[in-house]
Amino acid sequence: MIINRKAALSYYRIALWYHVNKGYSFAETFEQNIKETVDTIVKTPTIGRFEKKLNNREYRSFLSHPLSRIYYWFNTSEVHIVEILSTKSSTEF
Repeated sequence: MIINRKAALSYYRIALWYHVNKGYSFAETFEQNIKETVDTIVKTPTIGRFEKKLNNREYRSFLSHPLSRIYYWFNTSEVHIVEILSTKSSTEF
């Protein structure tokens, strides 16, 4: 599994928001849900909803934490996490 820089920054930004605005337990729940969802995606990469095809890559998304969506693509050997977005914001990536 490869998490690109943009996705990692989004993860930390959202986790920080939960920690500051909702408290430690909300942030911990968010982080655990994201980790479990990524594990599921790695085990079964076709599970996500098809979003679009670009440069011979099929981009997919999977709803994780109730307010977060993980965007990714995969090939025969790797899953690439390209973005983690709050569903309250734009879903463009």
